[in-house]
Amino acid sequence: MAADHGADSATEHVGDNFQPLSELTLQSAAIGSWLLQAVETPRHWQYTYLWNGKQCDAKRFEVTLVSQESHAYCVAAFKRKGKDEKGFQDAMARFHKNTVWTAIKVALVKEKACYISSPLKIMIDLNSTTMTPVLQSMHVMPSEVTPLETLHDILKSPPQQRVDVTALIGSVSEIREHMTAKGNRYIADITIRDDSGPDKACQASFTVFLPKSDASKAALQKLGEHKTPMTFFALQCAKQEGKAVVKPDYDRFRWAPCSTGARAEKLMTNQQALLAAPTESITVISEIASFEPMEPEEYLNVDATHTTCDLLAAVLRSGVQLMDSKTGGATEHERALFQINHVRVIEPSGAKSLLTADGARLFPPIHLIDGTGAVEVRMREKTALELSDLNTKEDFMTEAADGALNFAVLCSVRILVKKTKFKTNLKKQFRPLSLRHTRSNGIRSMRQMPPCKS
Repeated sequence: MAADHGADSATEHVGDNFQPLSELTLQSAAIGSWLLQAVETPRHWQYTYLWNGKQCDAKRFEVTLVSQESHAYCVAAFKRKGKDEKGFQDAMARFHKNTVWTAIKVALVKEKACYISSPLKIMIDLNSTTMTPVLQSMHVMPSEVTPLETLHDILKSPPQQRVDVTALIGSVSEIREHMTAKGNRYIADITIRDDSGPDKACQASFTVFLPKSDASKAALQKLGEHKTPMTFFALQCAKQEGKAVVKPDYDRFRWAPCSTGARAEKLMTNQQALLAAPTESITVISEIASFEPMEPEEYLNVDATHTTCDLLAAVLRSGVQLMDSKTGGATEHERALFQINHVRVIEPSGAKSLLTADGARLFPPIHLIDGTGAVEVRMREKTALELSDLNTKEDFMTEAADGALNFAVLCSVRILVKKTKFKTNLKKQFRPLSLRHTRSNGIRSMRQMPPCKS
């Protein structure tokens, strides 16, 4: 049954015959009813997936829903249907913070439990569940979630399991900036403490990577000033060089103040003793994971194979088999760098997706045309800005939407083609190369390009 999110005027009186959220299972989902409140602003992100060999863009938001008991909460998710952006934004607006809902005929998302950090390892499907709004004044609901897990519990969790914990802030390092595989990030080392160690004080340190923005920088600065308990969502424990390392989940990590519940009250009572504990009495469960800033790859001053648009398109149509030739038992051509001269680079339009899946960087699709034919590839942000003579991705997107981009008439182009791996039916295979999976790198005017081999 399709979800009935209801309009603001559709609120109705409900009774108190609700099941505890802990009783929400696949068996009870269709027959029970639950009273839930959104305790945070929905978090949304974009991602890509493969469907019938094609790369598709998708969008979803998640929101934390708490029951009448603050330690019993779960996550709910909503996926955009096709290109219905208005429907997506309307749904996200309805599930704003502090709205109260009754849930019946509940559908659950098939999500791996290790990716769900809430105490109840279930995820409600908002697309298919009947959710009816309730007047907030009719029921007393928790204003925040209060997870019962401790720092020591993270060590006992299964590998890759995300966990929510409430702890005190020990320290927040100076904020630094680095380019990562996900784009430019503000980075800080955070140390937190609670009372779950053998001698009470237990400590974990981890590094957070936040998108470079004024909001991210302000949030990290404010975090360092907090003296009250904070709940950290979606932490996980991994092994690195034989040592335990706590890491935040890339998409779902966040934090929020916690002033209620047994854990927060106990931490506040012991705050001074925990933060002033001598080093020898602190149980350290994790060290900071090592991080090496990503060095940019060199594409301009290395050899490349001269080709044409028609030949490159043939390589891509042939798929991974063409790059799987073997010599002496060793697989060659894991990646190949090609160069095309005297090529026209067609400016992208604003109608196409110009960004990476996470929206952090430019990665626009472009058509290359020469005397032999045409081929579509994607272009990295640095090259796109240099070729368009613009300074920011926002400027590039504005110019693209207005149809005002103006590239050089003829260029020399270098294109990096790589094989990517994925798993199907537990068997490791190679994903066939296609036009959408190529990357365009190093577009420059012809006189700047080094020689290439034929």
